[in-house]
Amino acid sequence: MRKLIAIILLLAGAFQLFNHKVKAQNPSLTPSTLTVPATVLHTNCVVAAGTTTYCFAGDGLWISSNGAPFAQLQGQSGVISVNGKTGTVVLSATTSLQ
Repeated sequence: MRKLIAIILLLAGAFQLFNHKVKAQNPSLTPSTLTVPATVLHTNCVVAAGTTTYCFAGDGLWISSNGAPFAQLQGQSGVISVNGKTGTVVLSATTSLQ
């Protein structure tokens, strides 16, 4: 009797293991876009005390963290400054053989 119960449980477990369904995303959906006219500036966005606010404006994406003034979120492409030098910075290094 124990062997029969063990076999039934084993078969039930195998059935559950292989009987799962995979659901794909809806292929008819498209990504959302947000278009903001260039004339709408972040200065029109309102800072709210104690909340984090995102401002999608014509002059970029801005964030107000916990009611602080808006700061622009932007991706950086390269080095912003080296040892206090900004702009086009040329680096050179020298080494000595020992």
